[in-house]
Amino acid sequence: MGDSIARGVGDLGSGGDVPAWSGRLAHRLGSAQHSIRARAGARIDDVIHHQLNDPVSQTADIALLSAG
Repeated sequence: MGDSIARGVGDLGSGGDVPAWSGRLAHRLGSAQHSIRARAGARIDDVIHHQLNDPVSQTADIALLSAG
């Protein structure tokens, strides 16, 4: 959840052909799936009122948040 950073924008480790940092973390944790709810330009208010209310977010075992 969060903004473009949470979405993986500017992630130099992805190289364009591997998942963003959240995908790499999910892989290392052995997660079969992960979902990026982040949106570019999102602020904390957007996370609280839109991303946290998403049904997928409410059933997550782990949530990663980065927002400005």
